[in-house]
Amino acid sequence: MYETICYDEYMDRTIKEKFGINFHAYLVKKADSLFLARTIKDRAIVNHGDCDKKPLALSETGKTNDPVPIIVVTKPGIKEKKVGYDNWPHLVLKFTVETDSTISDVHVTDFTAQVEENKQYKDQLISIAIEHVKMNYPVWIPGQINGVPVRASSDITVHFTKNE
Repeated sequence: MYETICYDEYMDRTIKEKFGINFHAYLVKKADSLFLARTIKDRAIVNHGDCDKKPLALSETGKTNDPVPIIVVTKPGIKEKKVGYDNWPHLVLKFTVETDSTISDVHVTDFTAQVEENKQYKDQLISIAIEHVKMNYPVWIPGQINGVPVRASSDITVHFTKNE
């Protein structure tokens, strides 16, 4: 009588029988080392999701935190949309966390005005957000692969709030 198993289970069992129980772990480790060697040689930027340890911001107090700053905007012309919690403009900044703990290539990947009138403030808000991140989060813990710091992409969602 034949045992019914899926192809993945069959291949896993066959590979273990032929090459040993640690073969898969060996292949993953070898692939990681090849990827890391190429990344270091080419100074490539790794997607933060591919890091064993993702890049993290250090707050002003030096503690590691989840990098989602709230920026207080005091510009009088910003209009409020009166529905829901998230009623002020927000944007997403993308950047590279360098191995020396600095950030580079900061740019906007998404801007949500919330109301039509706020579109006129887009450039101002982008400048405020970039300056805020650079001033308040100047030091980052780089992403790591196998314990080695690598250049890694990261992003931050910046929310604007009214200063009362």
